[in-house]
Amino acid sequence: MIARVEALSYRCLRYVRQHLGPFQVLIGPNASGKSTFLDVIAFLADVVREKEGLAAAIASRAPDLRDLCWMRRNDVFELAIESAIPEALRALGYPENEIAEIEAYAVGHGSLGQAPGINVSTLKAKGFTDEAIKKAEAALPTAFDIKFAFNKWTFGEDFLRDVLKLELEAIAARRGILELLLHATVYRARLREPGALEAARSLAAQIDSPAVADILAPSPSDVPLR
Repeated sequence: MIARVEALSYRCLRYVRQHLGPFQVLIGPNASGKSTFLDVIAFLADVVREKEGLAAAIASRAPDLRDLCWMRRNDVFELAIESAIPEALRALGYPENEIAEIEAYAVGHGSLGQAPGINVSTLKAKGFTDEAIKKAEAALPTAFDIKFAFNKWTFGEDFLRDVLKLELEAIAARRGILELLLHATVYRARLREPGALEAARSLAAQIDSPAVADILAPSPSDVPLR
């Protein structure tokens, strides 16, 4: 069962976070966003179902990615669905130990300890020190995505250059990547995740772009940034 639908800067939805019950009625005037709200679910379904994934989901809706963004500002939007997996599996008769395994596989552990691919052993084999691994572990529980924990802000440029022997030019964050990260961080801040607002302001300070003001500006439908 889908328990919550969220959208940030998607079509006419600047920010929506809606909890859903077992039975839900969607009512509103024409052009108020009802179809777009339902399309959030359809879009994510297309991403997982279609052979071309994300590219096919976008191409079937608009010739340009910006056409799917709120007021065509920037080229980033965020969609999320929360599913009540444990309750649904219990209704199907799954035992608790199997439910825990399925849930961990779906949402991850938020730790390197039980990770099958990127874990302490594989990182040490790549040259990561114990101190660097501790930094990664500390960043993972609140990371929107694993790549937001593994970056130069977590480890520092000295570690990437001197220990991992990476070229700084190859790892330097371009403005577009920073803005994408800023979108995701502001999204987390609006969900009131601890530390997310401070992280968003820190990122915004690194970007000299008119888009930043639009990203951080609240609207009547936004969860307040406090």
